[in-house]
Amino acid sequence: MLRLDYEPTAACFCHKRGSPVGRVAIACRDSGLVRVYATDARSSTVLSNPHADAASAGASAGGGGKMVSEPVCEISLHRFPVLVLAHKESSGVVVSGDAKGVIEYWRGHCGEDEDPHKV
Repeated sequence: MLRLDYEPTAACFCHKRGSPVGRVAIACRDSGLVRVYATDARSSTVLSNPHADAASAGASAGGGGKMVSEPVCEISLHRFPVLVLAHKESSGVVVSGDAKGVIEYWRGHCGEDEDPHKV
């Protein structure tokens, strides 16, 4: 389970077929930001960001065991809230659409030594 400190508007899986580490992209209601989190593809468990420091990534926050995970990357192509996310597995491209009708496309495999903005 993933507990977010923001209200999501859209989500989609965006990892390569057969990848041991999945990716899930989640859009934020209050901005055009899309955060991509790592998941264990076999169990849908959200993993900590291996690039974040130990104090902020995947640490149990005590009192209720709230799990806070850091995204492996953030996509900031939109100026308005993203309402739609779709992943095309064969090409690895995610298409996102925002509240003003702007459509962007980007790589969903970010965090895997790829620049998500280069398609």
